[in-house]
Amino acid sequence: MNYLFIAPIPPPVNGQSLAAKTVYDNLIVENKIFLVDTSKQKRERTIKDYLNRLIEIFNILCRINSIYKYHHIDRVYLTLSESTQGNIKDIITFFLLRKVINKSIVHMFGGAGLKKLLLKNSIQSKLTKYYLSMVLKIIVEGQEQRKIFEEYNKQIFIVKNFVEEYLFVSEDDVRSKYDRHIGINILFLSNLIYGKGYKELLDGFINIGTDIRKKYHLTFVG
Repeated sequence: MNYLFIAPIPPPVNGQSLAAKTVYDNLIVENKIFLVDTSKQKRERTIKDYLNRLIEIFNILCRINSIYKYHHIDRVYLTLSESTQGNIKDIITFFLLRKVINKSIVHMFGGAGLKKLLLKNSIQSKLTKYYLSMVLKIIVEGQEQRKIFEEYNKQIFIVKNFVEEYLFVSEDDVRSKYDRHIGINILFLSNLIYGKGYKELLDGFINIGTDIRKKYHLTFVG
């Protein structure tokens, strides 16, 4: 089966690119993959950086169109964007692939930004809903993300937050670690943006009793 795979692949390494790489590595075993890497390097917010990203997006769309034009595509895998600008790229991608949109599998990591966009009564929002209603499947991380799309598409599948296998430890190892330490370190490692839950975690930590709170050390890394 021929896959058009449109997603960020490391580098840089982040939760989305690692998960997408895992999907890619599994698909390529038995399928032919046409990869369009949408990853972007972290930049300063300058006009030059913005223009460079626009050029990158233009090249991405040209590659998508070229692959679709010259190769038979059985399936499309696409990770959705959350930002307004990224969503415009997704809409153009859907338009370019409109004849195979019913063969497309879209994957949403997070979803808070896209949820806000879909609540608007704008042309951009309506186009996004229209295309999402026609895709073959939508993959999300949990029940809350499912609610974002179930009005437009019933083929929604939950794949819970991605964690690499080597990060898992046995219950005995966890108990042993906590037995050896008086304090417990809690690390929040994520983007410090709306929808990630860092404010809720901080509020909860502040509001628990002092006797409990002093047993923990909370660290945020954004």
